[in-house]
Amino acid sequence: MRTQDSFELKVLRALLPLIIYYGVQLVVQAIFGIYAMWYKFVDIGQSDTRHYLLGYQYFDNSQEYLQQHSLVILFLAAVITCPILLLISRRSSEADMHWEPAGIRASGIILFFGIFTSGALGKAVTLLPLGRAGEEYSTVSENFLSNPLLFQILTLCIVAPVIEEIVFRGMMYDRLCEYTKEENAILLSALIFGIYHGNLTQGIYAGLLGIFLCIARERCHTMTAPVLLHMSCNTTAFIMMYLPVCEKINNVLLSKIIIMLLEFIGMGVFAFLFMRNTDKEQEET
Repeated sequence: MRTQDSFELKVLRALLPLIIYYGVQLVVQAIFGIYAMWYKFVDIGQSDTRHYLLGYQYFDNSQEYLQQHSLVILFLAAVITCPILLLISRRSSEADMHWEPAGIRASGIILFFGIFTSGALGKAVTLLPLGRAGEEYSTVSENFLSNPLLFQILTLCIVAPVIEEIVFRGMMYDRLCEYTKEENAILLSALIFGIYHGNLTQGIYAGLLGIFLCIARERCHTMTAPVLLHMSCNTTAFIMMYLPVCEKINNVLLSKIIIMLLEFIGMGVFAFLFMRNTDKEQEET
């Protein structure tokens, strides 16, 4: 453990991957904002009242434009940030961030665990009395759905899981393990992962999921395990947003609770299979 580092340096090293990712996002957002100004308000510049009003309305309209392309921005930011963080990790102490395949059996178990986890946790958090936080989550979902379908798939199902795992279960978790016990590192990284999502509903879901993602990495000793689990959860949630039958289930409280309980049972079954499979692999090695 690097106990000699000051508290400020510990915080900075742990949060640096997230700071870099946010920084890249801000740069890409700024570029999109400039493009929105040029593309949507190119005729601003005349001196009559109508054009002055257009100028005053620019901020609201540009915010709407950025929301409609939020997943495009995240996609570009992730593609830019990934090689930067991987280069930093290779030159620093993150020697344990391996990318070997998790194995066919383990991958299959992780895939099904993610499917049940996404459904169970997703329904559970919406049943909590979160008030305005639930409305904020609905707004986020609507903004995502307003993005081009291609970027919904690329960002939510592929790119976001990869970059978030590099940031949170890769570099951040490794650095937290240098300063505290493994259990504390898991809880801290999960807490930060929840806060990162920006609203209480997603925060609770992501915080709980973050614990499972860390365990997947620790048990399989490879980053491909949490990436696969994250992709499975996000893809399941994405598909459920578009399936009419899922909306019908969620609109009836009793059916929602019954399906949720079955999903929690599925979670438990595949969690047991995962733990038994990883224990067996450790015994064989």
